[in-house]
Amino acid sequence: MAITWEFLSLLIAIVFTVIGAAVAYAAFSRRKNEDICNAGKEQGEILTKLGYLQSSMDTILKKLEKQDEQYSKVAERLSAAEASAKSAHKRIDKMEGKI
Repeated sequence: MAITWEFLSLLIAIVFTVIGAAVAYAAFSRRKNEDICNAGKEQGEILTKLGYLQSSMDTILKKLEKQDEQYSKVAERLSAAEASAKSAHKRIDKMEGKI
């Protein structure tokens, strides 16, 4: 049986088709692994940023609680000052009545 040019060209086409499919699969697999690696890096960055945000929120919450305490102290002092002023006004009014 003699090999004809048509048969030889068909055989070469089949071989190169198989090689092309193998190269495409290898490229796909490589790209898929890179995508998985990049997704892991992105997830790690996101978790790091979330941790930073959590610590920032904790710091802000502590500062807010401290300001609430200071506000309460100022409100108590203001209330005491108002009571003292009211008492002073009563004493002044009594003194004016005696004069």
